[in-house]
Amino acid sequence: MIKLIKFDTHIDERGHLSVMQDFDIKRVFWIYNTHGDRAKHAHSRVSEILIAVHGSFNVKTISNGEVSYTFLDSPDGGLYVSNNTWIELLDFSEDAVCLVLADYRFDKDGYIEDLDELKKRNR
Repeated sequence: MIKLIKFDTHIDERGHLSVMQDFDIKRVFWIYNTHGDRAKHAHSRVSEILIAVHGSFNVKTISNGEVSYTFLDSPDGGLYVSNNTWIELLDFSEDAVCLVLADYRFDKDGYIEDLDELKKRNR
């Protein structure tokens, strides 16, 4: 499952402040200075929220056989990606910074790096 989330954003003369709540964060990482595509995997346990804090990129997801593309280019929202969803990060702008919030600690054994294997699991 994927879902585009719009954060509560407060704007005044000092600038913008965006707030995201109600997601139990266990791990945070960011991707930047990217030369080529990233991800190309799914997680058996982890759900994530991806945020374009700077620049832009495309997110390709495959969930229950449905292929979706989402363009992220603003820090006032993010893309929720549930576990067992294939994800590919594509077309990074030169200045892109992708912030990822995960609800589970790093677990290499939870990575699914073969799309056919994911399809078998999701039957």
